[in-house]
Amino acid sequence: MLPISDARTLIVSKEPSGCHTRYHPTEDLGRLEPQRTSLTAPVDQLTFEIRPMPAGGGAVVMKWETTEVSAPFTVVR
Repeated sequence: MLPISDARTLIVSKEPSGCHTRYHPTEDLGRLEPQRTSLTAPVDQLTFEIRPMPAGGGAVVMKWETTEVSAPFTVVR
């Protein structure tokens, strides 16, 4: 997740051991701007989850402090 001012960018990398200290932009598989919402109750610990969607696929969700960002995805076989 790349925070830039009020926006966020979710980066999906081809590099399985990618880390912010060894980030290689050439290994980006894709980037997208996730939806951002405010939480009513703060989250003390950074939390990631995969949330299933009723129509199929799901969403990658990150929660921290009073912010939740989510990005939908579908599974292609």
